[in-house]
Amino acid sequence: TRPSSSLSPPTSRMADQGGDMALSPEALVEIYVVQARNLPRADGSEQPNTFCMVETTGSSQMYKTETLRSTLHPVWNESFQVKIASTSQQMLTVKIWAEMEGQAEQFVGVVVVPVSRVAAGAEGSEGGWYEIRGEKNDVIVGPEGMSKIELTFVHREAPQGIPPLMGFLHKKEHGEADWNRRFVLLDPYSQMLHSFESPEAAQADPPVELGVVNVRGCEVAHADDAANAGVEGDARRPFCLSLVTPTKRVFLHAESEEERHTWMVALDSVGNPDENLAHTLASITAPREEPQNPTLEAEMVPSMEQRRLLEQPRSVELPTAAVQLPEQEQQRQQQQQQQQQQQ
Repeated sequence: TRPSSSLSPPTSRMADQGGDMALSPEALVEIYVVQARNLPRADGSEQPNTFCMVETTGSSQMYKTETLRSTLHPVWNESFQVKIASTSQQMLTVKIWAEMEGQAEQFVGVVVVPVSRVAAGAEGSEGGWYEIRGEKNDVIVGPEGMSKIELTFVHREAPQGIPPLMGFLHKKEHGEADWNRRFVLLDPYSQMLHSFESPEAAQADPPVELGVVNVRGCEVAHADDAANAGVEGDARRPFCLSLVTPTKRVFLHAESEEERHTWMVALDSVGNPDENLAHTLASITAPREEPQNPTLEAEMVPSMEQRRLLEQPRSVELPTAAVQLPEQEQQRQQQQQQQQQQQ
């Protein structure tokens, strides 16, 4: 199925930008953020609400886990896929942050892993329990001992030339009442659905992003009823779909059934990729061509020879009718003929 007019292939600006918008990175790294143990208390007393930020050096990629409340032993079980421009130079970082009500976020510590070390590991991977280091490279210690975080990194070469899908959709998260029109970009390499105010915001350097959804392992379904819960009559929106991830549920509203189908295929293919991913996205992001019908055009538009014949004057021949003469006139003509023969 081809995309409708509100969908578009990537622009050259986005293709050349690098970072999040690069079409063909050198490699990909899957990062599994599993759990942490013995985190320090916030301000030395309270149990913090904690989250992680996954980043790569030399890139604007930055992804956040869910915030887990009031625990020194958070279990996230989340995964991310980041794009690598240079295996030999880039570093992977997982930063742990704590937040408390009414206070600024506090940096807890960080784990830094060279991409080259992951690539050189057994089957291109490494993982286990990592020490958490502070701003001065000091080992972080919690109330029950050394603070650690369980991570796994998997490096692999990136397939080349897989296009993103872009276009306008209306979007709202589960539980929200209002829809917002967003320019969205589905990145098949990072498996992220990025939201922007406009195409110009997406093409900025760095991009001005309003939100991002990690679609890894997502489920996609029609959602006209769920998206319009409590809405009646003309206010109901058709062509809705739901995007369910391990951490959230998002509703999207397309402009047509064809567009909804296109986005459903793309989201499912990117979130649950197989060897046909490149072909699937290439087929639905290819520019639409207007259908041509030469036979119909020839019938509708006369050729030069047809116009010449149509413009020629025509001589009209009327049929000759048999005229019935009166009887007296017939006798007079017969007498004239006899006289002519006698002479």
